[in-house]
Amino acid sequence: MLGKSEAQSLPLPLLLLGLDSVYCYLFVCTLMLCLNRISRFSTLTKQLFPILLLVSQRTLFTRAMSTPPIVLKATKPHTASVIFCHGLGDTGEGWSDTAEELQRQTPWIKYILPTARSMPVSINGGHIMPSWYDIYELSSSFDIAQTREEDTAGLEDARKTITGLIEQEVKSGIPENRIIVGGFSQGAVVSLFTVYQHEKPLAGAIALSGYLPAHKNFASLVHPANRNTPLFMAHGDSDQVVAYEWGSESFRIIKAAGIPGEFITIRRMGHSATQAEISSVAAFITKQLPEKP
Repeated sequence: MLGKSEAQSLPLPLLLLGLDSVYCYLFVCTLMLCLNRISRFSTLTKQLFPILLLVSQRTLFTRAMSTPPIVLKATKPHTASVIFCHGLGDTGEGWSDTAEELQRQTPWIKYILPTARSMPVSINGGHIMPSWYDIYELSSSFDIAQTREEDTAGLEDARKTITGLIEQEVKSGIPENRIIVGGFSQGAVVSLFTVYQHEKPLAGAIALSGYLPAHKNFASLVHPANRNTPLFMAHGDSDQVVAYEWGSESFRIIKAAGIPGEFITIRRMGHSATQAEISSVAAFITKQLPEKP
């Protein structure tokens, strides 16, 4: 515990300027420690070092959506939008090349690539990275009984974030039935969790190398407005991260709930995307979002 005199000797900027100044203070104190140049604050700094490090890490993950989405504006009159969510540890920028390729085939569509907030991820030893929700575990076999704990609060936060992007498109003049939401891996999970609970009909859902969250209660979660919203789902049969069974079993549950769609197995594909798969995605987007409504 800090004594009164030590607490009073804290630099005023650290107390007044908030978390951003913690970074500067942490860097300076660390550098000065290395150079053996701290005199008055040496004891205090050594005591505060773990706390400052923790605060700086927490600052990273509490800056929700601090990175603005990558937006590829339509190059022809804008009549539709696609929101695509990246996977764990990635960013919207990571899918910009693919979105550019898709847009060349669908120039009337705006592509929106959000980046998840950074947060500690349990399955990766608590390391901080962009993540739509926390993942506690992910076994090689599908958890049909859903005994695996899920970060339902994180999933709900992610759903609200994507719903907010949908609402922004509606305000700009694009109706819900001209919007597709999709994603890869963890982003696919978020897209499924968002689309089929949305209160107005959307144009479609895309789930690549992902799985269905809250699958035990999925049928009861589906909003009537999107019960007929088509799904395009694809998964590699050599996926070493999200096992193929997670994708195929998820699709079976989705179909049993009455959702129309197709599931494509990509032979010898791991946890990635192929040109053939992206071509199928482009065909799905073009079908669901033709240039003229």
